[in-house]
Amino acid sequence: MRSATLQATLPNQSLPYLAQGRETELRGHYRLLDQPDDSFATPANLLASHRERTLARMQGQSPVLCVRDGTDFNFANRRRCVGLGL
Repeated sequence: MRSATLQATLPNQSLPYLAQGRETELRGHYRLLDQPDDSFATPANLLASHRERTLARMQGQSPVLCVRDGTDFNFANRRRCVGLGL
């Protein structure tokens, strides 16, 4: 849970940055990522309950908006770029 919370809070930071010098915590981050394909800790398994609950909430709703990507880009400091909607 700590690993997921830290990564969600600071998604642009590296794992060593998130561990802030705590070697055991950094090893924990890497152990979580270095799981075999048949492990419970796969992305598909970790997201399964979220996916099931999301599908259940969508039942009976019309329409349902499914947003594919919520990424925001800010090109305000790229003054020489052309055609970026600025």
